[in-house]
Amino acid sequence: KSKIKRSERKAQQSHNIEDEMDKYLDNSASIVAHLESEITNLKSQGATPEQTKRMEGELNLAKKVQQYEPIIRIVGKPMIKKVMSIIDRV
Repeated sequence: KSKIKRSERKAQQSHNIEDEMDKYLDNSASIVAHLESEITNLKSQGATPEQTKRMEGELNLAKKVQQYEPIIRIVGKPMIKKVMSIIDRV
């Protein structure tokens, strides 16, 4: 079992979160398109609004991410780093 210093682990976790955030932001347009097509498909098969409610919520969130992408890229990363540092202290 290799020993990793806490600071190295913290830096690695922070980097992984940034990578995941970048991937989500980079793919937000395709995520929106996929969710829209899935909802349309479900509705064409007779799904009720209650059955598509969760996916529509995810679609709205993905659209908001798409809308605020520049702000998230500028403000989001430093904020996530700060939150992670606070969590690591606890």
